[in-house]
Amino acid sequence: MKKIKPSLKQRLSYQSIKNYLKPEIKKMYSFSVPPFDLKGPFLIVSSKVTSVDQFIIMLSFSQYIYFMYNENIYRNDPENAKKQEIFGNIPYKLASPISWYKDKVLKLLHDGNNVCVYPELYTNYDGVTSPIDKEIGALVKEAGCTLVTYCFTGGYLTEPAWAKNKRKGWINGHIVNVYSKYDLERLEPDKITKMIERDLDEDAYARQCNSPIKYPGEGLAEGIENIYYTCVNCGAIDSYEAKGNDYHCTKCEARGSYTDQGLTHANFRFKTVTDYLAWEEMQIERMADSEIDYNEENVQAFTINDDHTLTKVLEGKMHVDKKGITIASQLFEFADILKMDVDDKATSLVFSYGDKTYKVTKDNFKPLKYRKLFYKRKASIETYGNK
Repeated sequence: MKKIKPSLKQRLSYQSIKNYLKPEIKKMYSFSVPPFDLKGPFLIVSSKVTSVDQFIIMLSFSQYIYFMYNENIYRNDPENAKKQEIFGNIPYKLASPISWYKDKVLKLLHDGNNVCVYPELYTNYDGVTSPIDKEIGALVKEAGCTLVTYCFTGGYLTEPAWAKNKRKGWINGHIVNVYSKYDLERLEPDKITKMIERDLDEDAYARQCNSPIKYPGEGLAEGIENIYYTCVNCGAIDSYEAKGNDYHCTKCEARGSYTDQGLTHANFRFKTVTDYLAWEEMQIERMADSEIDYNEENVQAFTINDDHTLTKVLEGKMHVDKKGITIASQLFEFADILKMDVDDKATSLVFSYGDKTYKVTKDNFKPLKYRKLFYKRKASIETYGNK
């Protein structure tokens, strides 16, 4: 099989976009570092918090790097998709197992290239690094090359995954550790995974509470209603609305505002998104094995095709109980779903089932609770069986 190497055109395009973005990113995010020169091939495993992460990593290294990227940009940002194709980067479907794209990554590395992947199990909505996918350790082991761990701090607050608008402010991307292939040879995959989990650990709101920095912008609270799916005051489901910097429950008098320091001023007890989502997680954990009974009307389910188009396959009522998700007449058992995530600013559900990836959505859909429920049920099923 022919070796893959970046062409002269790709290298020139790569350097051109770095030259263009360097002053823009410095102006917007106060990020500027001398590029690190590292002999390849190397595999970067990085946290993922904003839409500019890839470009900040590009500015952090002298070498050409191939990146994984979420293929939904073909539908949401076609111009960016064209750039990814020019660079020869690898598209992946959200919520797809690492095994689905592992061979492409290994091919690039074994041909002497450098590659960046994002090993978090799912999208970070609460400012805390998500759990690391257990499969990443085996990928690193099989790659047999230098491993670089790269972590972002500050970035989450410039562009929370739930937020409709970006903010200006400080962001820092930095190399945490560089491990030689000889360091990795003596380690088991699970040990490598834990090492990566340690290196990428970050809590954006805890950092912000200790050293507050302003992240000014418009409509700071807009989108938060999609992750605050249970009112802490009255217990209503999907009852929040947000406009500008403020949000409120439509069923009671609970209300609050999101500040340019990333904190919430509210008439209830939570001062950060992290704390609120931790409370919601506890409610899901409490009901995960018994009290599950969610229903949604007018849901549409699509398959995400390899050519990045969507095909509608189901439409109707969605019911969620402890066994799984039923859409129209089709049951997707939690035990058989491979991975699940939330996309489109926390307004659509994506999961892999069999050899297909499904996207589920509707008007005013708030599916984060279903992702949390899935991982709680999955763990329970693996321990006790599907009872």
